[in-house]
Amino acid sequence: MGNKPNPPTEFMGFIFIWEQVHKCRSVTTAQGRGRLLIRMLLSSGTLDFPFKLLLNNMHLSAPFYEESESVMGNDILIQIFSSLVSEVCRIPFNLNVDNTEFLDETWCLPTFKTFTFVPCKMLGARVETVDGHYLVTEVDPTGVVAEDHQITVGDILSTMYGCTLHNSGLFLNNLRSLYDGQPIPVGVTKALMPDGRIYPRLRSLLEQYGYFNLIADLERSGPVHIIDNSKFLDQEPWYHFRYIGQCEVGSSGGVNLINQSIVSVLSNFKKSDEQCPVHIELGELGVIVWQLQRKDNKVCRSEEPLLRHSYPQISSCGRRTDGTNYFAYIAGEESCTTASHFTCYVFESTDKEEARRIISGLSMGFDRTHWTL
Repeated sequence: MGNKPNPPTEFMGFIFIWEQVHKCRSVTTAQGRGRLLIRMLLSSGTLDFPFKLLLNNMHLSAPFYEESESVMGNDILIQIFSSLVSEVCRIPFNLNVDNTEFLDETWCLPTFKTFTFVPCKMLGARVETVDGHYLVTEVDPTGVVAEDHQITVGDILSTMYGCTLHNSGLFLNNLRSLYDGQPIPVGVTKALMPDGRIYPRLRSLLEQYGYFNLIADLERSGPVHIIDNSKFLDQEPWYHFRYIGQCEVGSSGGVNLINQSIVSVLSNFKKSDEQCPVHIELGELGVIVWQLQRKDNKVCRSEEPLLRHSYPQISSCGRRTDGTNYFAYIAGEESCTTASHFTCYVFESTDKEEARRIISGLSMGFDRTHWTL
């Protein structure tokens, strides 16, 4: 009656996973625990074990399943189903089983990231508990967690020092004092999905508890309008960067304007707009952007460059925190210390590391440039 499970290994592995599920404080409903159990069994490649167990011990399912109404209670149908699930076990699943913050409510999970911060007195974040969730409501831009936008407003702290925070009632300051002087590992449920939209369940939670200003802040960071350029990439594999466009940002050229300016330029980009491959040249005194000629894929230096700015004109530069192929810099009409009119210039890179390299190069141009990676 099918393949018998290996008691010493599969059974003990299943028991271990079962215990881990019941120890997890973040899931409190039978539905949430069931979802977590399935995710953990998929990750371990043992989703078929419960069905093998029932297949060889039909008396275990008899009190719960009717033979005429359930696959689990029918010895023929469960063989077929068990074989199907065994095939699923051949597929490698790389699931983050620590991503449990909203598993009670939905299968649709947000982005989950882990960070380890250096020992410090203050992380630089204000956290409030909202329906058992540890919500970040303020971030000090000079704080540890703000570096590289690792933790942003709207994110949820899910674990700290290996402790699950959701529904725990833990006081973070007390937890910090227990591990004073040690590195600070934190698991974070991100507010924004990979496409830049607010995670739907988080939006509902924020609306329910009146965090409308926080929602507005998250929406201002905005979804990235992804441009379909696959055909262009196939036809023009030689280019590294593409100039998307520019927008006026007013009398301030701060780094906080980078995200929303990129969104603004991308939202105004039309598929019919001409593709503009460019070469970006970082010199000793500034940045020059040359448009590449289609006939020979080269820069024509006898013509005027597309853009030219000295480093003192550049007030800030950075990338999107989600769509990191898009990057931009903001420059004034004169030195940024005296300029009253700033413009944001937006580009796309075929490679995220190339985008990072350009931003790093711009930031090294002069000490005044503020940057974000």
